[in-house]
Amino acid sequence: AALFGFGPTSALIGLGAKIGNKNSVTPMLRYRENGSWNWPKIDPVGDFYEVVGFNNLEQGTSFVVNIAFTAEPESLVNASKFVSEKTGAQIITIRAKASSMGNGAIPLPDDGKAFTAKLQSIFHDLKSNYGAQAIHLFPCASNAASIFIGQAYDVHHPDVIVYDFHGGTMVPRICLKSEDHKCQVVAYQ
Repeated sequence: AALFGFGPTSALIGLGAKIGNKNSVTPMLRYRENGSWNWPKIDPVGDFYEVVGFNNLEQGTSFVVNIAFTAEPESLVNASKFVSEKTGAQIITIRAKASSMGNGAIPLPDDGKAFTAKLQSIFHDLKSNYGAQAIHLFPCASNAASIFIGQAYDVHHPDVIVYDFHGGTMVPRICLKSEDHKCQVVAYQ
């Protein structure tokens, strides 16, 4: 089934988390460049992104994960640095390569599913190998990418606090958490 998701990034991430990754639901991209629901490529491109900061991590309870696919705005960078300084969280940045940066950073569903698996692995590593109890997630991504990001969450991950743009900065909007082995999406308090 195809999902034509449209709405705030944080809500789409929450929707992806509720859908999960153990089904056949594939988000569709609203490709801005031509104003239609389609994918910009006909063949998978593989690693369209780079992961910065993961290889230098130390043990900690809080981590910041920036995902910059459509752009890497100053408001995202500044808000994540503020949270990092306030909580002592280390920052990991997942950034689309220059040739892929934009609304179509995830060019096909196969690339989206591969990214979901990679992000799921990162979340597992942060909890199992580094002691994460909370992940602060700062996304700048398309509608489809946001759903793929949400699909990476599972019940064995730490809480994920999802931030969204507001008034020139980013603020926490929702929290993904596991209660009784079920994914819960709650408004951030």
